[in-house]
Amino acid sequence: MKKYFLRFVTGLIFVSLFFVIGCSEDNSVVNGEVEKRVIGSIHGVVTDANDNARLEEAVVKVVQKDKMYTTKTDSLGYYIVKELYSGNYEATFHIDGYAVSRAYGYIPTVEEIADAKLDLNYEEVLDMDLFTLNAGLTGKLYKVIDDGNIVAASGVTVIADFDHFDISPNEYTAITNASGVFTFTNLPAASMVTVRTLPYNDGTYSFDPTMQMVELHPAVSVIAPDMRVIITDAAPFVLTHNLQDGFLIGSDIIMTFNKAIDPNSFKVYLDIAKATKTEITSVVWSNGNMTVTINPDENLLLDTWYYMWFEGKSADGNEFGNDYYFETQHGIDISTSNLELYDGFYSITTAQEITVVFSEAVNISSSYNDLEVRGWDIDNNYLGFYTVSASWSADKKTLTIPPPSGDYQKGEIRLRFTYYSSLGQDDAISFDEYIEVR
Repeated sequence: MKKYFLRFVTGLIFVSLFFVIGCSEDNSVVNGEVEKRVIGSIHGVVTDANDNARLEEAVVKVVQKDKMYTTKTDSLGYYIVKELYSGNYEATFHIDGYAVSRAYGYIPTVEEIADAKLDLNYEEVLDMDLFTLNAGLTGKLYKVIDDGNIVAASGVTVIADFDHFDISPNEYTAITNASGVFTFTNLPAASMVTVRTLPYNDGTYSFDPTMQMVELHPAVSVIAPDMRVIITDAAPFVLTHNLQDGFLIGSDIIMTFNKAIDPNSFKVYLDIAKATKTEITSVVWSNGNMTVTINPDENLLLDTWYYMWFEGKSADGNEFGNDYYFETQHGIDISTSNLELYDGFYSITTAQEITVVFSEAVNISSSYNDLEVRGWDIDNNYLGFYTVSASWSADKKTLTIPPPSGDYQKGEIRLRFTYYSSLGQDDAISFDEYIEVR
């Protein structure tokens, strides 16, 4: 009987604590003390932006930190998302046939609620209008060459920009056809759209972008006023070039400009010193006179800084001039080898083959190449020359030296070689080191 009474009293105490702690607006206990937090919620009505009809089954997603809350609107277009934490959130609204719309909000902290003397159960009303994807837009774009020469601009990228509305995507793209006509379908039926062009080059002239605002209407294809692009009044500049440091000798210099160049006006000079410019005459134009290929007329020197200057006029009459400094490749060097450093010295085993990888292909037929291996035993007695052979990889960059017949004796070898690269110009690499044989 006493045991039953004790269990009853214990259970009564537990239930009492549950109602004191669990049923209050406080919702967690930290270090024995109740920690309060704001319980946030957002709710509202989702409607059609054009006729105010309430939209059922619209998907509402709220992202806050690493959490996502999802719900749908009911038959009255109403939704509610509960249990949000304090902090920023992003809400998106979507239903088939409408553009995705976004909104941003903030749930205050406990301290902010206390300062404003508000309830810890914080509610925020967020109504949302959605735009139907059934608006159309068409228009025509012209390019102005001069006052008497205005023609259709084909191949121009036109953007329907809804950046002033928080919808996704907020840009739609069309390309003008041979008659300069652009057409958009299934655009968001917002009240206004910004129609703008990207910078444009017709192969001869570069044109500045242009823009205008156009009204849109649901289920209607609007005809925009004609648009015109004007020739860019600016000096041409180089978009791309291959004049990086380590420029390969024997290569052509290739540059592409942002607009067509007048080939007859173009001059290019190249030399080691800026004061002694030498004009280059081997110049070939392509890509509508926007890309130039320059042959230096003679082999450049290895590991040398060069100065290049070029000048001329664009096809639309804008003068330009520019210069570049660049360094040629450094010539042959040892990239890697399997010679192991042991206590600060090179070291190999008695039966180990030696491999050396060079940065450039070796001219293996050069009569100036040389390879020799001499040996000493562990008592420093001279053993003479080892008979070794050399083999090369297909790209002539990797040298393999197998051990002699019967292998090396323990002690020391002296490896010495000189190899000339296929770059010419007496470009050679030499190696002369004592190597311990373990």
